[in-house]
Amino acid sequence: MSKRRVGTMGLTLVLSVCLAGCGSAASSADYGDTTAQSAETVENYKVAGSANGYGDVLAASETAASDDYDVAPQYEESFDADQPASETSGTAANENVAQNRKLIKRVSLTAETQEFDKLTDHIEKKVESLGGYMENSQVYSGSGYSTSSYNRSRREATYTARVPVSKMNDLVEDVGNNSNITQKSESAEDVTLNYVDNQSRKEALEVEMDRLMEILKQADDVDTIVALESRITEVRYEIQSIESTLRTYDNLVDFATVNITVEEVEDYTPEPVKKQSDWERMTRGFVESLQDVGRGILNFLIGIVIVLPYLVLWAVIILVIVLIVKKWLRGRDKRAEKKAAKKAAKAAKAQKKKEEAAIRRAGLKKNKAAGEKPQDTTEDKTEEKAEEKTEEKAEDKAEEKADK
Repeated sequence: MSKRRVGTMGLTLVLSVCLAGCGSAASSADYGDTTAQSAETVENYKVAGSANGYGDVLAASETAASDDYDVAPQYEESFDADQPASETSGTAANENVAQNRKLIKRVSLTAETQEFDKLTDHIEKKVESLGGYMENSQVYSGSGYSTSSYNRSRREATYTARVPVSKMNDLVEDVGNNSNITQKSESAEDVTLNYVDNQSRKEALEVEMDRLMEILKQADDVDTIVALESRITEVRYEIQSIESTLRTYDNLVDFATVNITVEEVEDYTPEPVKKQSDWERMTRGFVESLQDVGRGILNFLIGIVIVLPYLVLWAVIILVIVLIVKKWLRGRDKRAEKKAAKKAAKAAKAQKKKEEAAIRRAGLKKNKAAGEKPQDTTEDKTEEKAEEKTEEKAEDKAEEKADK
């Protein structure tokens, strides 16, 4: 029983080293030293494999691995720089390279238009008619935070379109025919080597998976089965990951990426022209100045019309304020006049009283000189004071009413 367990463990170790060595040899030539060491280890453990009946399977796995891990012959033929080439073979190799090359193509465009809605709708329909789709689209309406619609920015749209690579030029030409192109750039990324490397790794892992499944069918030891299933899970995960990468590459290669920026403008950007004469420069500058002046006057009138409601509102407010101030000034002048008249009346009344008092005193002196008895003037003085107070109260009430 102990010999069987030792043999099983030895077979598991031999299998792992053998498959790892084969996979490394298929992925890159840099793993040659590791493969050599693995082969030496395999030889040391062959006896243990034979003791459990797995020697034939192991030998078959080694033989098949050396044959089946030679993958992607069409790419190796295309990219083998050490092969001696005649003129005919060189031409065939170049054609093979061009046919199998994996290129990711991208184009960026900036287009001006005076008919924004029409152009954006046309681009979306054109992409769909070419068998592509919109990966991303954004439209900026230019409606920033502003109470004046006149000062708002022009509209702008950005698209990321994916179209079949054979239809890329059709889309670019169509956009150019319906707008003014101010910027254009193209790029092509060669991912052939990465694609071939991933494809080779996938095929190597598939071969490894087949060998693992064959050995798993013949295994009868629990430890061996667990080890094989663990490795199978890892290989399956790696294969799925590589397949996802290859699908991404295929999508990027088969569908070109076209980035389009659409800008709404009032005047198109003029195309570059050759050197102009002085007269042509003056004529062009004068015309542009006239256009700027006319545009400025138009914009001023439009601005006046836009802010007209605010102007009317402020005019009404200012008019009300002016009327109130004028009324207050007139009332102040009337009050000043009344006060002046009142003072003059009081002064005249006081003067009149002084004159009456002087006359009264003169009469008293005359009566006194004639020997007549002077009359009692106390009651007269009391009545005069009462009358004065009554008159003053009446005048105060009249002034208060006038002030109100």
